[in-house]
Amino acid sequence: ESYAFRVSDTHGRVLAYSADTAESESLVALARGCDLALFEASYVEPDSGPEPTVAALHMSAAAAGRSANRAGASALIITHTVDWGDDGTGHTRELAQAAKHFAGPISLAVPGMGCDV
Repeated sequence: ESYAFRVSDTHGRVLAYSADTAESESLVALARGCDLALFEASYVEPDSGPEPTVAALHMSAAAAGRSANRAGASALIITHTVDWGDDGTGHTRELAQAAKHFAGPISLAVPGMGCDV
């Protein structure tokens, strides 16, 4: 089971949101051409070896970047990061891994954050 929403306003600006989902063609299609992709980045993909078991249920930071890129998103905010993924540097590894796959603006969602679409 996964969750994704596409919300547009009266001016045609589009927010695509996903959570608790693996990387998929359906998500890319839902987010196609969005102004802002708000995608989970629950873990950092390992440099080698198998994906963690959560890969079937959650996207990595790299997958968030790949999905935003393939969808043609204008900007990406990564969310659903977990504390065990933070190495004390404010999730810079997740941001860097997403940036390898998405050239647009990327930021990290934080509690109470607001954003313009």
